[in-house]
Amino acid sequence: MRIAILVACHKQAELINKLIAQFDPSFFKFFIHVDIKSDISEQIIIQDNVVLITDDDRVDVRWGHISQVYATYNLLKRAAKEDFDYLWFMSGQDFPIKSQKDILDFFVEHNGRSFIDIETKSFSKYRALVHYPFFSIGQSFTQRVFRKLYAALCMKFGLTKNTKLELMHGSSWFCFHKNIYSNIINDRDFDKYLARFENALCPDEIVFQTYIKHKGLDTLCNDNLTYVDWSAQDANPKLLTLDDYNVVINSSKLIARKFDLDVDSEIIHKLSALNE
Repeated sequence: MRIAILVACHKQAELINKLIAQFDPSFFKFFIHVDIKSDISEQIIIQDNVVLITDDDRVDVRWGHISQVYATYNLLKRAAKEDFDYLWFMSGQDFPIKSQKDILDFFVEHNGRSFIDIETKSFSKYRALVHYPFFSIGQSFTQRVFRKLYAALCMKFGLTKNTKLELMHGSSWFCFHKNIYSNIINDRDFDKYLARFENALCPDEIVFQTYIKHKGLDTLCNDNLTYVDWSAQDANPKLLTLDDYNVVINSSKLIARKFDLDVDSEIIHKLSALNE
C-alpha cells in the first residue's frame, strides 16, 4: 500500500513537519503546495518522502476562488506521476487522530473505496451558476451583501451559466483511490471542465463532487476521513485544543482539523504519542 499525502498550506511549517513525522516513508510520501504568498517553504524539512510543488506550479490561493481548485489539481497531477494506491488531500492544519497502524489497516480493509463528501442538500446552486465579479469573492460583510443581491438579480433575469450537469457539493478534503484519480488525470477535457467554474463561489466544494457524480463514480465513494467541529457556527471550523482530545480520538475519522500550535500545542504533543 502506497499513499501520497497532498498538503495545501500557507503557515505553521513546524506543524507540517510534525505531520510528516507521523508517517513512515515506506508507505507514505508527501507532496506539498505552499501558497505563493507564503515564505514557509524553506522551513519545511525536505527528505526522501517530501516533495514541494515548484514555484511554476504554485498558486496565489484566495478564499472562495477557483485558485483553490488549481492548487489541488496541481498537487494531483504531480503526485500521479508516481504510482500510488491513494492520493489523500488535506490542509497544513490537519493531524492524524489514529495510529499509523490503524490508518494503514483501514486502507487495506477499504481498498478500492474513495472518501469524499457528495451532497445535494442545503446547497445554493447560485454558487456555481452565477458569474461573480472577482472583487466580490471574499469574506467581508460588504462582499457577502453584494453577492446576495447580485446573485438574486442574475437569477431573476436569467443571467446565469448554462449547464446540464447535476451540481453536487461537499467538503474540500478527500482521499481518492487510483480508480478515481486516474480518471481525473487522464481526462483530456478536465481543464475545459474546470473552466466552467471560473468566477464561481467556493468551487473547491463543488468541482470534484460534481465531476465524480457526472462520471458515475459516486458509487465508489464514502464520506471523507476528516473530523471537523463546526459547533461555533462560524465561517471557519473550531480550533481544536486539549479539551477536545477525547472527542477527537473517539471519532471514526482518521485525521482532524483545525489545529494551531500558537493556540494549543499540547494536543499535537498528545496525538503524536499515538504512534509511540
